[in-house]
Amino acid sequence: MALGHGENKYEKYGKPTLDLQFSGPKGSISNRADGGAISVEFTRTQDTQASYVKSDGTIGYASTDVARFDHDPVTGESLGLLIEESRTNYCRESAEVTNLNGSSPAVNGVRTVVSALLPDGTTGNCAQLYTNVVQDNYYIGAQGMPADTGFSASWWVKNTSGFEISFEYGRGSRTTITLPNDNKWHKIQFYAGTSNSIGQWYNLSLFDSRSNTTTNPSVTPITVLMWGLQVEAGSFPTSYIPTTGSTSTRGVDTASITGTNFSSWYNSSSEGSMFIDIKRPTVASSGAYLSFHNRSGYFLQDVSTNFILRIAGENSVTLGAYATTTDYKIASSYLSATEFNTSVNGSTPVSTSTSINFTNATELHIGRGDNSITAHYRNGPSNCHIRRLTFWPTRLSDSDLQSLTE
Repeated sequence: MALGHGENKYEKYGKPTLDLQFSGPKGSISNRADGGAISVEFTRTQDTQASYVKSDGTIGYASTDVARFDHDPVTGESLGLLIEESRTNYCRESAEVTNLNGSSPAVNGVRTVVSALLPDGTTGNCAQLYTNVVQDNYYIGAQGMPADTGFSASWWVKNTSGFEISFEYGRGSRTTITLPNDNKWHKIQFYAGTSNSIGQWYNLSLFDSRSNTTTNPSVTPITVLMWGLQVEAGSFPTSYIPTTGSTSTRGVDTASITGTNFSSWYNSSSEGSMFIDIKRPTVASSGAYLSFHNRSGYFLQDVSTNFILRIAGENSVTLGAYATTTDYKIASSYLSATEFNTSVNGSTPVSTSTSINFTNATELHIGRGDNSITAHYRNGPSNCHIRRLTFWPTRLSDSDLQSLTE
């Protein structure tokens, strides 16, 4: 894939040999440093199409082994290369939400299947929730959900009542949001807790927020559209996995540079510098963002609440606590057997002594660690976006590292 080449502001620090820009008007895997494309080996196995957000805010789908370049659904901002771990959607009819049951007073709560313009830009079926009472509850769940497992849920809703309504969701602790009268789809996602049985159910509620002394809900009832239900094992929700009649699994994303595609730009001498621009996921997690191998190089990862540099899988440097949903710019320089310096978001570089040899590295893994093409260090980063990755074959100064990340 090609990308137009303009002025490269990173060249003021010296000519990089690798400069991968994954964000911009159109994402691309190409080496902006020399104007030519390199081969980034990207894989993802899946039972169904993997989804991402397109620049117009609608949901798009990528086929097997095709990289996903994600966007902010509201602003259209290019977020970069989307890297996710493998997940399974246990809701078997994600579009029509057939595993939705009305609750007390069930006689007033009606679920039907209707056709509408969907969040993916197509016209198709979704569920319509209807109630003509002040409050109505619905329970949704997924058959085959592993017992004693933390799980998350996500879906889209659209208020078609003609007036603002209240919508409550959750399991145990509940969250109430306002659905405006804007005829737009809104995505809801949350961590639901730990299931205690296979086929865990959780509750949704619709509330009529109008005063009953002035409005009769039986005359002007609440109607809500619902689409894209996903119930998945994990402490955070991931991108939408469509299902039609059975559970479906999206494979893990992998991106690697190996062989001559690696040796053509990597400096096998004892010094070098790296820069990475990432967007953190929405929850704390453990995963690697990139790594040089064969177990001779550099891991950038987070563990619990901290950024960690793990050098040669042995020496580690804590770069400090991270904040979720925050952009991070991290620059490092190394001089083998002497020191390793790193700056995060304009901070004073942290220095640590090293006694390692980077000359043995033969491949680069993006979004994961370990020295196997198929292995992932703690499953890689959770729902993480990689925006840019740059490498210089020389050691940059501390002031350059700090300037790069400001």
